[in-house]
Amino acid sequence: MKASIPSSASSRGVAAVELALWLPFLVLLLGAGLFLARFFWHYTVAQKAAHDAARFLAAATVTEMRVPPVGGGADNPVAAIARKIANDEIAELRPGGLYSPQINVVCDVFYPCAGQFVPKKVSVSIEMSVTDIFFPNLTYGLFNTDSLLIQTAVTTNYVGD
Repeated sequence: MKASIPSSASSRGVAAVELALWLPFLVLLLGAGLFLARFFWHYTVAQKAAHDAARFLAAATVTEMRVPPVGGGADNPVAAIARKIANDEIAELRPGGLYSPQINVVCDVFYPCAGQFVPKKVSVSIEMSVTDIFFPNLTYGLFNTDSLLIQTAVTTNYVGD
């Protein structure tokens, strides 16, 4: 008895059927990889923005740190510039999400940098969400939201002390 070798005519559509079966899985895998890459890119930019703002604030002179807030704000001018540095660096991300990025600039862990004292430590924290633009329904099914939250904070010693 001879073993029959399938003819090319009978196996012509096998590759197309296999592709049709695997394609949805491959698209989901590609989308998940792209979303994770986008998430870590946003996290890296937010971390660098917080670091740059905290470094600027930590290098301010004692005289600059003692200037009171202008126009009834909570931050003195140096802290306002540090907040602007962080905001400008994350502005190019256009993170979207449920709310706009929150940037907190504080001196000695809890207090706003309002010029009342010279701090020992300065801190800048950024909180923002990154929306899944590829498969929001899948992200919502996994995490009960269509966006993931990024929280980063940098605390450093004030060098003008």
